[in-house]
Amino acid sequence: MVFAGWQADLVAPASNPGLITMSAPIAHRNNGQTITGVVRSDTVSTPTGAPGTENILAESSSNTPGYASVSTNNAGLTLTQRVHQDDPKVPIPNSQWAFADCTSAPFPGVPNPQKVCLENGFDTNHIYELIYTAKDPIVMGLGLAALRDVSAFFHNAAKDDNGTPNPLAGQIAHTILRGDSQSGRLLPTFLDLGFNEDESGQQVFEGNAPPYRLGAERYQCALFATGPAGRDATHREAISRP
Repeated sequence: MVFAGWQADLVAPASNPGLITMSAPIAHRNNGQTITGVVRSDTVSTPTGAPGTENILAESSSNTPGYASVSTNNAGLTLTQRVHQDDPKVPIPNSQWAFADCTSAPFPGVPNPQKVCLENGFDTNHIYELIYTAKDPIVMGLGLAALRDVSAFFHNAAKDDNGTPNPLAGQIAHTILRGDSQSGRLLPTFLDLGFNEDESGQQVFEGNAPPYRLGAERYQCALFATGPAGRDATHREAISRP
């Protein structure tokens, strides 16, 4: 069994230093300039969150820092709250929230372009939605190519591009792609986009073992700029992702 990382925005936490991740470059425009874009991110706070602070900046899971705001100045930006998904969105005055971390300092906290601090704290009864301008999207789609190339190497290659021998060369008859939950949502995306064929035209996986839960709404957003690859729509949040 071979485990391969595919989600480039994951950061291994101290509690799980062995978390399998991958590295991918930040995308830039043809002239080298930074790519920016408007992002809508929503979240429901949890009781275990830091006092008054949430990482709601288009994060894809609890182990991602999220796409940073282009500025810690919130002028002209919108943070709203509502109880139910279809309720009117009630704007929170910009003077009552900040791009900051209030974990160790009271509001307005320590400026941080990847966190939001609310003066009176976030509660668990509201859906909070932030619309802001993010920067530096990661080329997340390389995760699909990584899965393809890892399997293609062990299945078909004698050595890699640097001449390192394949330790399993000639020993693999068939390969099956497997993923649960978040990784499982990647499987239909992988197949639909034609990644089950390597650069030489050979089939990569002979089988696909779908996860225990997989719905139509779980199609991956890994190919969108600032795409939240790990966001999972629930009855209260991420309904309209990305």
